This record gives sequence, C-alpha cells and structure tokens, in this order.
Amino acid sequence: MFESLNQNTPEKRELESEKRQMNVVREGNALNSTNEAVLMEALNGKSDLILWQQDLVQGLEVLKNRLRNRFFDVTSQTWLPRIKTMIDREGKPVQVEMLPLLTEEGIAMIENQISPFLGIEAKNMINSNLERERILKMLEDTSNVVCDNLVDYYDTYIVDPSPSNLDNILRIIKNMIIPTAFRARDGWTKIQDNTSIKRVDTFAGTQDNEQKKKFTIF
Repeated sequence: MFESLNQNTPEKRELESEKRQMNVVREGNALNSTNEAVLMEALNGKSDLILWQQDLVQGLEVLKNRLRNRFFDVTSQTWLPRIKTMIDREGKPVQVEMLPLLTEEGIAMIENQISPFLGIEAKNMINSNLERERILKMLEDTSNVVCDNLVDYYDTYIVDPSPSNLDNILRIIKNMIIPTAFRARDGWTKIQDNTSIKRVDTFAGTQDNEQKKKFTIF
C-alpha cells in the first residue's frame, strides 16, 4: 500500500517515459508539417511574384482605359467614365461624361504599335539584354510612328484633334512604355528575378533552421 503512494515507482517512471516519447513524436510531426507549409508558401510566393512581374497585359488595359478617359473604381472594381461639370443653357450646373481622347480605331492603332512594350509578346523584350542606346532608338521609332499616324489620320483617331489633346495622348503613352522598355536594359529583369528567387530561398532556409533549433532532442 505504501508503494502505491510512492510518486517514483517503476510503473510511474515507465508511464512518464511513454508520455515523453509520445510528445517527441507529436512535436516531430508538427515540425515536419510546419517546414512543409513554410516551403510550399515560399515556393508559391516565388512563383506568384515572378508571374506578376512578367505580366504586362494589365498595363495595356490601364493605358486603353485612360485613353477612353476612364478611371478604375475600387468599390465596384470596374472602369467608369470620368465626369465633369458644365453649365447648361439655363445656367444650371450639370454633370456629363468626358469625351474619350481617342476613338476605338485610334486605340486599336495604339495597341498594335506598343504591343511589344505592353502586350503578351512584351515578355520577349523585358527578358532581353539591351543597351541603353538600343532602347532609346526603339522608343524613338515607336513614338514617331504613333505621332505620324495620329497627325495623318487625326479625323479618324482623335476625338478632339487639338494640339493640347495630342500632347496629352503622347505623354500618356510614353509614361507607360518608357519604364517597361528600360526593364530590358543590361538584363535588369533577369537579374531582379534571380535576386527575388534567392531571397525567397534564403527566407525558407532561415525558417527551416529556426524550427530545427526549437526542436532539439538531448
């Protein structure tokens, strides 16, 4: 009877040993699950990041909607026409939709000319290794062709063919294609993608080492 009251009996020690072994197995399974989750998250993040950096089609849609004088409404997640206030014949303020900068024919022409910078095939350019002079020449040639087309066919392409509108259209286009073109300078995109991959790999390795430090069996 006295032995059953003893807290350090062989049966008690055996039971505690079994509990410790079960805890070791449980912690080991948890560690493996955590490491796998961290690795999968890192790999998915690396893939998503590269895909996002290589996807330029969305930029083309942004440009086309800007030429339509539309803005992106965050609440409705749609492109809406810009509104301006005008005074009617009775002197009352009324809100009307702003006219697009280009007709749909003009927007189609712009899309064809700048597609190598913002279209699906733009991946070929940004993953190239081009010198600064070559990039500037490409931008100059494209700008000249776009400008010549707008001037020669202004009655077909431009809704309101005024000098100020022409300058505005050209500036909107250049602001979109210049940064994209320079992503090809000296292999910049490839270097950045490789750097991002290394950072993700380093993060995953650091997380794995931290988990291993927490799980040490003596």
